[in-house]
Amino acid sequence: MHPVRVTGKDLQYNNLSFNVGLSYNRYKAFQPFIAYSEGFAIYDLGRGAVRDAKTADALNNIETEPVRTHNYEAGFLFRLYRIS
Repeated sequence: MHPVRVTGKDLQYNNLSFNVGLSYNRYKAFQPFIAYSEGFAIYDLGRGAVRDAKTADALNNIETEPVRTHNYEAGFLFRLYRIS
């Protein structure tokens, strides 16, 4: 197998992500919380697609749309006290 020279291209991405969290800290022993966050990632182009390229136009066949994520969290912090 002979190596193929793959020419890169410019990709423009723009993203504004929103993150928010809320915790209730009235009691030291039990502190519930909730959170929401957004994320943004692009596909790792080097993962197989470019390394295993068979033709010079390999990048034209790759889906380059970003992946947006939405994460939700809920939980609590619980502290046990030592009794001596």
